[in-house]
Amino acid sequence: MDDILENLAKLILNIFRGLVVLVWSATEYVYDKILWYIGWPVLRLVSLGNYPKQGFLDSDSASRSDHFIVGLVGIIFPIMGLYLIAKAMGL
Repeated sequence: MDDILENLAKLILNIFRGLVVLVWSATEYVYDKILWYIGWPVLRLVSLGNYPKQGFLDSDSASRSDHFIVGLVGIIFPIMGLYLIAKAMGL
C-alpha cells in the first residue's frame, strides 16, 4: 500500500513540475517576444529612432537593461492605452 501512495505522490509531483515548466516557458515567451515587439516601436518612436540600438528582431542580442526597459514599456503602453480608451468612454 505504501508503494502505491509513494508512486501516486511521485506522479502528482511530476505533473506539478510539468505545469510549472509550461507556465515558466509561457511567461518567458511573453516577456522575451511579445513585450519586446510592443515596446520596441514605442521606444523607437519616442526616442526618434535612437533607442534601442538593436533591431526589431534582435531581442536576443539586447543587454539585460535594454530588455527590461523595452519590456516595461511593452507592458505599460497597452495598459495606458486601455486606460485612455476607458476614460474617453466615460468608464
